[in-house]
Amino acid sequence: MATFICCLRRVGEISNKRRIEPLENKNEVIIGRHKENAICITDSVMISRKHAVLKKLQDGSWTITDNKSLNGVKVNDKQLIPSQPYLLKDGDRIQLGIPPNNASSEPVVVFQFHTCLRVKSKMIDKISSKRKHSEDSVSSKSKCVKYDHVFKHPHSEQIRNPGAVWSPSLQMKKQLEEQERLHQEKLKAAEKEMEEMRKRLEEKEAAQKEMLKQLQENEERINLEKQDQKQKLQEAENMISEMVQALKEREQTEAQMIEDIRQKEEEARLKLEQQRANMEEERKKFEEEMKSEVQKQLQEKEELLRQQLTVQRNALLEEKERIEKDLQQEMERKLEEKDKDLENRLLKEKENLEKIISNKELEQKMLESQLNETKIENEKTKEQMLKAREDVLTNFADVMETELQCSICNELFIQATSLNCSHSFCAYCIGQWIEKKKECPICRSAITFKNRSIVLDSYIDRMVEHLSEEMKENRKILIESRKEEQAVIDEKQKSLQTHRVPPRAHDVIDLSSSEDEDEDEDEEDSEVSVEGEDGVYYGGYGQCYNCGHRGHWANGCPFR
Repeated sequence: MATFICCLRRVGEISNKRRIEPLENKNEVIIGRHKENAICITDSVMISRKHAVLKKLQDGSWTITDNKSLNGVKVNDKQLIPSQPYLLKDGDRIQLGIPPNNASSEPVVVFQFHTCLRVKSKMIDKISSKRKHSEDSVSSKSKCVKYDHVFKHPHSEQIRNPGAVWSPSLQMKKQLEEQERLHQEKLKAAEKEMEEMRKRLEEKEAAQKEMLKQLQENEERINLEKQDQKQKLQEAENMISEMVQALKEREQTEAQMIEDIRQKEEEARLKLEQQRANMEEERKKFEEEMKSEVQKQLQEKEELLRQQLTVQRNALLEEKERIEKDLQQEMERKLEEKDKDLENRLLKEKENLEKIISNKELEQKMLESQLNETKIENEKTKEQMLKAREDVLTNFADVMETELQCSICNELFIQATSLNCSHSFCAYCIGQWIEKKKECPICRSAITFKNRSIVLDSYIDRMVEHLSEEMKENRKILIESRKEEQAVIDEKQKSLQTHRVPPRAHDVIDLSSSEDEDEDEDEEDSEVSVEGEDGVYYGGYGQCYNCGHRGHWANGCPFR
């Protein structure tokens, strides 16, 4: 009996005889080298432990998924994307792993998917029995089943049917017919196997051709990659040489730029000094011009106001005299003619005239008050200008105090001295500091040399000329006190040099004296102790290499 099943059929040469893998009554099938997989493949190293997964959908169709394998999965020579399912169709060719590079390597594992393949029931039983039992027991059982019809008992028919008559000729005929039938079946099976073998050979030839094509393509691709790599290496070398040359040019340009920048800084410094001098001269000229202009304007305004006042005053006096004369004439002329009404009118006009005169006087007072206000404003502008000048000078003094100030005495540099670390101090201050510590007070680096900075001294002297008188006097007093202190120190050093005890000359050695006497004299000389300068460290051992006494070292020697 034959049945139709959904299965995977192995294609190509395989080490075992199991060619068909049924998929009936299963929802998921894992293919790989692991023993617990539903389809275990141990005859190829190109297969991963869990290479691929087949899953059954609800409509009965199957999908295959590459389980992130090392060598991948191909369906009909199309590479699958890992972890992405692919729907299988009847007759699809599934290739696991990559093809071998040579004939001696292991074969590729290839399956063909069938949704409805006709398979003998015996083959299905064999497959199920192989899954349940070991290979040895299964092979023995299959042999018994295969040759059971050949080795029959001669009296088996009689035993089954006791009423039948046994005949050797009939038995031989039956045996011959059975053997012929079996022979025919074997021939048919052999023909089928030959057909299958021919198909396999064709498939192998096609696979070999594909492999050769792939090898040629791989070789061409590798050659192209090599050429590309060579070109890239050549381009990289060219780029490196260009970059090296560019770096050299850049270093040269940077050195030239640094030199140019230094020259520009020097020029800018000179220009700034010139501009400062020019600005100072222009400021002085501008102040003088402003003063002269303000004075001229004030004088002109005063003269104009005075002229206006005199003109208005004269006009008012003339009008007053004229009006008085007219009034007198009219009064004299009309006193006799008119009555009291006219007198009242005259009085009203007189009042109006008085009002006009009072208004004019008020205007004159207003003009005088305006003159006084203008004078006050001029005085205020002068005071503001003086204050602005004082503010500029104070700001300039603050800048000098912050930038040109000694960090030891917190005063402007007096005889500015620069150390090897580029920090500057007063000559007196740094001299006193070096007697205690031979390191920079700011950065604590060792002092190896010091130089006088004449430029700073001249610059500070010029800037001090523009400061206030009080600051100038304070600086003079400070300079005089520093000179006095320095003179005192110089006198001390001279006195120490005059009273310096020279190193002891070696006494005349008496050759006749014994060694014991020499040792006693040396001990007496070494025991002479002289205290060193105050504040200088002495460790309590050794002698001064300057004077030879104990009690101090050379840095605190009082005779140096």
